[in-house]
Amino acid sequence: MIADKRTRILVERREFFVKHLRVQRLAKCFVRPTEKHIIPSSIEERVAYLEGKVEEQSKGFGEITGRIDGLSTRIDALGQKIDRFRDELSLRIQALDQKFVWLIGIQVAVLLAVVSALLR
Repeated sequence: MIADKRTRILVERREFFVKHLRVQRLAKCFVRPTEKHIIPSSIEERVAYLEGKVEEQSKGFGEITGRIDGLSTRIDALGQKIDRFRDELSLRIQALDQKFVWLIGIQVAVLLAVVSALLR
């Protein structure tokens, strides 16, 4: 009996939270207008209203275009930085290759010296 009561309470809590979360998610989906939409009565007012809206949108597009241009210059600079890093890295690898060749040569010379000393 106690287990049934606890189970029922847990189920009720779960249903409450699921319903509450659904309501919050749905509330986020709906767009609320930021300004009251007053329907203009004459055609001139409607045209002026639409011209204002188009002007706002064109300013927004201009701003977006400016941001995209800024991003393209940053991407170009990043590409140049990567190219410089790649060049520096290739120079370091070439220097290590030369040191590796010297190291192997010295080891072979020492091995030959030890083998010749043991054979005498």
